[in-house]
Amino acid sequence: MKKIVLANIWKRAGAQIVDLALTIGIAALLYFPLILPNVLDRVKVASLNAEIKDVCMESGLYVESADGGAHSFRSIHSFNKVSELSEATITYQGETTTVHPLDALQEFYTVKASSFGSANLTDAVFQSDILKVGSSESNILSLFENEAGHLAITVVSGKDYAAVNFVLDAIENAMTIVNNSPKVSELRNQHDTLLRNAALWALVPLTGMHLLVFLLVPLVSPSCQSPGKWLFKLCLVTGKGYQYQKRSMPLRWLSQYLIEFVGAVVSFGATLLITYTMSMFTKNHRSIHDYLGNSVVISEPESLWYLDAVEESEMNEDAAS
Repeated sequence: MKKIVLANIWKRAGAQIVDLALTIGIAALLYFPLILPNVLDRVKVASLNAEIKDVCMESGLYVESADGGAHSFRSIHSFNKVSELSEATITYQGETTTVHPLDALQEFYTVKASSFGSANLTDAVFQSDILKVGSSESNILSLFENEAGHLAITVVSGKDYAAVNFVLDAIENAMTIVNNSPKVSELRNQHDTLLRNAALWALVPLTGMHLLVFLLVPLVSPSCQSPGKWLFKLCLVTGKGYQYQKRSMPLRWLSQYLIEFVGAVVSFGATLLITYTMSMFTKNHRSIHDYLGNSVVISEPESLWYLDAVEESEMNEDAAS
């Protein structure tokens, strides 16, 4: 007597996790030591990173760290006093550097901006449009040169914190100009292209392992079981509850690969969420690849099925007689 017991949804999820872990884990073991070193020009990547850092340092808005990186003033130091905008001693990664944020900001906008695709400003425009001197927006009353020869500001009483953050925000805006400049954009595009092309090579071992785990292993399994399904004692039958035909496996695998694997990467997991939501609420707990591959996932030890309708009819006739 035919008996079809649908797979427990959590066992099915567990089987999928096992299969994906095998696919991704073995693919990673192949990709990182064997493929990545041969497809990624690490010397070129390092060279582009160094060029980007040098261009950023040319702006005067960054501090060079001991590891060779370029960092903004704000990212490595907490500015709490107005006086620190004129001169501040920054210690980062064991190295001490003296910076002059207001000097750097003025020099960028009045001298260096043109090198980064923006027009240089006059001192007057710098004060009115960038620092907004005399405006309640910045709380800066005046800009002047102190005894040490560095730019300094006077601020509205009690508004020190707001004024300091306004200047730091102005520096961040200037850094945005640097990062969006043609020279930096071109270097970043080259850098990103190298990394993207190297990352695309990961599809080779991923696709190969997905093919092995989700298609080749089930094809040689008597009950069309992947490693995960074997572990959780699940198997496949047709939509009508008969022996699953292995000739249907390629279509089932292809739809699963494109929708739940490649599609999940492209859609940031959306297609994977959709197909497994379907398996929770549709009749017979079928997901997209089950419909396309005409399959139903069942509990193997609890189920009894026939090869096809003919065998079922013959068995019923024998039982009746």
